[in-house]
Amino acid sequence: MPVPFPAADTARLHETLTAVVDDGASPGGVVICGTTDGQQRVLTAGTVAPECGDAPPTAETVYDIASLTKVVATWPLTGRALDAGLLKLDEPVRTALPPISGEAPSGAPTIRQLLTHTSGLRASTRLDHYRGTNTPLHELLLREPLETEPGAHRYINRGYILLGLALAHLHQAPLDMLGRELWTGLGMHRTCYGPVTRSRNVAPTEQRMPGAPGSGAPPTTTTPP
Repeated sequence: MPVPFPAADTARLHETLTAVVDDGASPGGVVICGTTDGQQRVLTAGTVAPECGDAPPTAETVYDIASLTKVVATWPLTGRALDAGLLKLDEPVRTALPPISGEAPSGAPTIRQLLTHTSGLRASTRLDHYRGTNTPLHELLLREPLETEPGAHRYINRGYILLGLALAHLHQAPLDMLGRELWTGLGMHRTCYGPVTRSRNVAPTEQRMPGAPGSGAPPTTTTPP
């Protein structure tokens, strides 16, 4: 039988969440802890956001999970592709993407290296630098030089961008559709790719600047927990 969270552990979780809010790191937050048999505790602190009024967040508040998308979407989808034989861990990512001619230094790291952040790809990622061109994104990324030799660990976003592009190519379907199918099968019916419609139930991803449009403006990217 699942063991419920001890009261002392739950209290420490709430104290930590409250401290984060009191320190100004976030206007509010939610921690949900529970067991597989359905026992659940919802801990909250602060508000959804200053422009949303004084209402506290709830278990229904929509939060952006940001880089956890790697774990919630790209990683499990890659695992499924490996199980299906669509990918091989130690083959270069280039083999899983649409073919390009010429040199492609950033296409040499393997799927394993991309998953484990040991690819040696450039660490900085500014997708706005790739605007205004008809060249496919995977080609622009693959043609870039490696920053270091593969092997050393360094957290790199673009590795998972390449994995997402590879998954979309292999399945001939966009990543958001693949994610939706995955989450539906797991019962994660409130998880989605953003943006979503702005409302008092959606926690902003950024601080609203003075003079910015009102609450009808949509956030840039928001994904429910």
